[in-house]
Amino acid sequence: MFDVETFLNTTTTESMSTAFATAPEGVFILQIEDVTAASGTSETGPWIRLDITYSLTDHTILESLNVRRLIVRGGRLFLDLKDDGSLDFSEGRNVRLGRLRDAVHQNRKGQPWSPSMLKGQIVAGQIRHSPYRADPTQTIAEVVRVFDPATVKEFTKVGKIA
Repeated sequence: MFDVETFLNTTTTESMSTAFATAPEGVFILQIEDVTAASGTSETGPWIRLDITYSLTDHTILESLNVRRLIVRGGRLFLDLKDDGSLDFSEGRNVRLGRLRDAVHQNRKGQPWSPSMLKGQIVAGQIRHSPYRADPTQTIAEVVRVFDPATVKEFTKVGKIA
């Protein structure tokens, strides 16, 4: 059983990591780990945003980074809404969401759909690096584009990561 008092008084001589494990850049098989939503009101009206997180499924990369699980941010999808607050399905609107739904075969007219149905789905995702806003000396990985894995001819091959 965990004892808080013992933990607080336990000393160590080990150092700790100061950087997060970062997925390499490239195209990899990913699983949608979580889908969350946030909403609010701005000077232009109400808004809603979907936050998508993915987990990397390549065991070679996980082993190279010495992690069991690696979460990659999928970016924030700010959604276009109609005047009544519902999702706008008109041409040219919510394209990023449409591409994500298409990648997991959930973008069929007449097929019932909700954002929670994305969770657990498998996609091919292009990962890119960018500086971490809170600390530009650190790099973060982000999924910038998703595809149906069946349409990808070649995935990034990564050997031992230095």
